[in-house]
Amino acid sequence: FDVDIIAPGRLIFSTKNGTYDTESGTSMSSPITAGAAALVRARFPELSPLQVKVHLQNTANKLILAYPENRPYAEKLGSGLLDMRAALDTVSSPFITAEEIVISDNDDEVYNIGDGLLIISV
Repeated sequence: FDVDIIAPGRLIFSTKNGTYDTESGTSMSSPITAGAAALVRARFPELSPLQVKVHLQNTANKLILAYPENRPYAEKLGSGLLDMRAALDTVSSPFITAEEIVISDNDDEVYNIGDGLLIISV
């Protein structure tokens, strides 16, 4: 499975059965991420949904990726820990995304100067 970003999900204080309690898991971290996306979209209304996603990833706290205890999970931590302050205080950098990339080697299985690279953006 792919993880784009991580958010707090352990012992989150919330409503439960007409009272308040703590819960843990993705059911708690997912609404935090959705709320973050909504706040970024409100702060930067010109951003598309894809740009909001990339903005949250670009402003995520990457330090969590360097902790030795997180090394076994390196491929499961996405772009880092959601950082709402950075997401709301930082203007997003321009980025390019490609939907499809086609590389042609002129059917000789050797890449030489002059071979083509076609990037299609939708």
